[in-house]
Amino acid sequence: MASSARKAAHTALVKMQRSGGYSNLVLDAQLNSIALDKKDISLASAIFYGVIERMYTLDFIIRRYAGKRADKLPFSVINALRVGTYQILYMDKIPAHAAVSETVELVKKSDKWAVGFINAVLKKILSEREACIEAIAKSDNPEIKYSCKRWIYDTLRQDYGAAADDILHVSFDSTPVTLRVNTLKNSRTQLEELLKSAGIEAHAPYDQLDALMLEKGSGIEHMKLYKDGRFHVQDIASQLCCMALSVESGMRVLDVCAAPGGKSFTIAEMMKDSGEIISQDVHEARVKLIQRGADRLGIKSIKAVQGDASECSEDLGLFDRVLCDVPCSGLGVMSKKPDIKYKDYEDVKDLPRLQLKILMSAQKRLKPGGVLVYSTCTLKKDENEGVLNEFLHICNLKPIDISGIYGIIDVSDKDTCTNMITLLPHIHLTDGFFIAAFKKEDE
Repeated sequence: MASSARKAAHTALVKMQRSGGYSNLVLDAQLNSIALDKKDISLASAIFYGVIERMYTLDFIIRRYAGKRADKLPFSVINALRVGTYQILYMDKIPAHAAVSETVELVKKSDKWAVGFINAVLKKILSEREACIEAIAKSDNPEIKYSCKRWIYDTLRQDYGAAADDILHVSFDSTPVTLRVNTLKNSRTQLEELLKSAGIEAHAPYDQLDALMLEKGSGIEHMKLYKDGRFHVQDIASQLCCMALSVESGMRVLDVCAAPGGKSFTIAEMMKDSGEIISQDVHEARVKLIQRGADRLGIKSIKAVQGDASECSEDLGLFDRVLCDVPCSGLGVMSKKPDIKYKDYEDVKDLPRLQLKILMSAQKRLKPGGVLVYSTCTLKKDENEGVLNEFLHICNLKPIDISGIYGIIDVSDKDTCTNMITLLPHIHLTDGFFIAAFKKEDE
């Protein structure tokens, strides 16, 4: 009988291929439907995300031994082969016999005819493991080497040259879990001690930030410290984005496209929960998610509201600060959301138009003398500099200096631009992220 962990990963992969959906939601739903211990949850998650992360690469190897037949296999069979192949090639601690035998068990009930076929293919891959790894490394096809759509590689190559390979290479690396300290409830030092008492090692990556980085972050959201609102999970890049707003206590702040609310929470903490933050999202369920997060953290200054960011209502009034962290192609967070690698270009090509529309609408809510920050978690330049170049031709906002962030993290383009920052994952060890800031002139 297949292990519960492998079965959970395989079932989630089949469900995702059949019906689509976000990988994290599909896996969470599957794990919540069964009883697994922490070790099995960890293994199921590693296999599930590992297969998604390297799907094109795995299929390349499977085709070497299964031929054209691989393209016509049922979802349950091809995903069983992916589960087995991933373990053989990338999980050194998994015994070879388990990678093969327990994968075969996955289809014994649903696809009995495929048992011998899967067994033969996996044993061949196992016997030629080093040759498979070498074939992947030597491939000049980025779809095979980096397991992503060709347009993603071509876009990054056009925008960043040879660094495109570095960006995609680190998309396979596990990213550290970074916490934003809830300074309304504890200091960074206090939280560090509380985590240590709970058996979790953490360190402060930057003196200037109320952030802690964990050595291991598995199951962090099940901790009592999390439930008590002592912190929320937030990458360094997003924390720097909030810093660029330069908020002060008592201000009115608008955060459009705010869900799940992390930046609103950090802004509230920076403002000592004094003032008013309108956290807007177009989806009702995600508005509730923001409010639940604020309640957990004990934040009172946040008001979560439903609304279309591309049509900011005059009823909202004017704000001292506006944050536009807009929907984007997500090419800066592929290591955390590997399903982004398989987006079609058609799904993202019109995003700059939407981003500009949101920016145009949001800046109307800015008071004279107020600051607007535009940010994305993509590295696609037409969604970043391209959108802003068009925006500045239409609106008379003044770029403002956010080079104070340079004192925290080394930014390579600081000598040429002081109001825009691009964070690169292979250099800054953060999410790939873009931040730009502007001020509305006093009237």
